Amino acid sequence: MRSLDNADSWNLATAKARRMLATPDGALHGTVHVDTGADRGRHPAEPGPCTDRLRSVGGGKRRLEDRKASRHQERRPDALERPGGDQGLSVGRDRADHRRGSEPHRADHEHPSAAEAVAERPADQQERGQRQRVAIHDPLQAGHAGAEVTPDDRQGDADDRGVERGDARAAIEETATRIDAGEGVLNIEGAVSKYLATEAGDAAADAAIQALGGYGYTHEYMVEKIKRDVRITRIYEGTSEIMEMTISRGRWQEHLKTRGDHYHAAGRELEALETTDPGLGAGTAALAHHALAEVLEGCRAARLTRHQHILLRLGQLEARVEGAAALVRRAAAAAHGELDQKADRRLAPDAVAVASRINARDVAHAVATEGVRWIAGAEGGDLSSLEDRLALPAIRRAQQGLIADLDQLADRVYGRV
Repeated sequence: MRSLDNADSWNLATAKARRMLATPDGALHGTVHVDTGADRGRHPAEPGPCTDRLRSVGGGKRRLEDRKASRHQERRPDALERPGGDQGLSVGRDRADHRRGSEPHRADHEHPSAAEAVAERPADQQERGQRQRVAIHDPLQAGHAGAEVTPDDRQGDADDRGVERGDARAAIEETATRIDAGEGVLNIEGAVSKYLATEAGDAAADAAIQALGGYGYTHEYMVEKIKRDVRITRIYEGTSEIMEMTISRGRWQEHLKTRGDHYHAAGRELEALETTDPGLGAGTAALAHHALAEVLEGCRAARLTRHQHILLRLGQLEARVEGAAALVRRAAAAAHGELDQKADRRLAPDAVAVASRINARDVAHAVATEGVRWIAGAEGGDLSSLEDRLALPAIRRAQQGLIADLDQLADRVYGRV
């Protein structure tokens, strides 16, 4: 440590005394001499113009030296620097600091090790919070300490929002098979396949991130990259909204050409399949087709297709209904061993049948509730006749057994049986 001469010590003590004796409003108790040019160059032993410069502070010099000694032990060796030329005139700055409620500019009062302790503590707390949110490496694996499971963990593993996405693969395989068979260009069926597949991929990536908790949002886990990559599929090669509009306009023309019988005819085919292959959800899918036909007819009568929003919602419902029918037919083909050799076989035929039943229930319920919403919103009046046309009571009864099917599918997906 370099030593300070007496002049330096006197100037520093004077500036410190001014800060100590200042009140919050900036006034000073007593009179303190301000260092001016007349004092510069004067030897400390020589009498100056104000030799009693600190007498008026009532022993303040002794208290100042005591405080200075205590701070001197806490500071680093290089903490003391020669005061600037305007240090003795910093009363204005100190007064402004007091008005703002900020700390005086005295960095030498802080111990350097205290800053490190404060900086590390929040990081430790954050790590503990992350371990509490994701307690195990595989959060979906039940039986480990710290894993949060629902009272019935089988339902917690199978989300009906993800189960319905099996219709996307079924629609793609069916459309590709028809094209290979020489049926020509299937623009509407292609739009249905693209819409269902991209929406399913984005929903699956989002569900994976949610299942992994905080880990799923980090670069170390692949689902974070998958989510970024799959999101663009809902945009390029035709956005999801363009697909909805393509489906809606195409099926609207079919509805008008057949005098409202297009989806009724498809529903009758599914009813016939229900008689030969029960347990695949064909009957519930038929209810969805009949309800959709009534929704389209209600939109025609109320002239709701003038609204673009209604066309988009109709395209969404039509894609889901046709995907449900494709999944029912795929379940029937799997049950009879008639799947294409290139078809996916990760699920056993009985598991595909369970997934088809779950999906058919969800689609039928969506068509009925959305149909009541839009048609009643335009027509108003008595809703009982509308509910009867949509077969809403039958669709509600078809929801029986949904929880058992969710449990059964979860057992097969996770290999519990």
